[in-house]
Amino acid sequence: MGGGLGSLSAAYWITEAENARERFDITVYQMGWRLGGKAASGRNAALGQRIEEHGLHIWLGFYENGFRTIRRALDAINEIDPRPVRTYESWKQAFTPHSLVSFEEWWGGRWQHWPFLFPRNEGIPGEGGVLEPRFVLQTLLGWLQDQHEQQFGNGVGHRALRSALDELKRLEGDGAGAVDGVLGELITDVMRAYLTTIWAVCRFRLDDPATRRFFILNDLAGTMLIGIQRDGLLTKGFESADGEDWVEWLTRHGAQHAVPTSLPAPACGACCG
Repeated sequence: MGGGLGSLSAAYWITEAENARERFDITVYQMGWRLGGKAASGRNAALGQRIEEHGLHIWLGFYENGFRTIRRALDAINEIDPRPVRTYESWKQAFTPHSLVSFEEWWGGRWQHWPFLFPRNEGIPGEGGVLEPRFVLQTLLGWLQDQHEQQFGNGVGHRALRSALDELKRLEGDGAGAVDGVLGELITDVMRAYLTTIWAVCRFRLDDPATRRFFILNDLAGTMLIGIQRDGLLTKGFESADGEDWVEWLTRHGAQHAVPTSLPAPACGACCG
């Protein structure tokens, strides 16, 4: 195995297995002394001990396996007396929750700030389970409704989104098949009409940052809803789409030309893929 995070995580969980020492013989190969691969970091003594790394690394709150691994690893180290290395006593000391992220968007010949405020929930990283597709549908519909209300008020588009969301919640206990069968065409039709309407409103105002970003985010979320329904991901599971490129998937399901190459699309693919 190599010395990157993927290999080190695999090695850790293998050694957690029952009778691991008798069953496995693990060797880690690393060029040089620094482990961590792309996520490695260190301090530059010539520049005031400045921390240096290979690039941007973000631990999003839904990285359940990543948080589960680091929590277990820190607990295992801290159970050894004396501790073999000096490190954090708790994973909460190593991570600080942060909801505001600012991206840089190249538009109009210059870089422009695009701040995102990610909503927080009551979940604890590393303790979540499998993300249910129905929950994704409800979240996307609810978010679209909030965005539309902020931009246009309580109009026809808002009421259509509200109706689809209410119907989805009404079928809460009927299983994924019911959502596919009963609501599949309805949600797809509502989304297509909604996206067509906001494109007609926004297309000539894309030089306005607020309008352009509103449309991009809405077209991105709406196209995801359409794709989830058309590809039957509620019943097949999201892993059934693993073989397709994220941007190509968005394009196949009708995203406007500017959306797949806009900032949020590749950012989502990099962070969530």
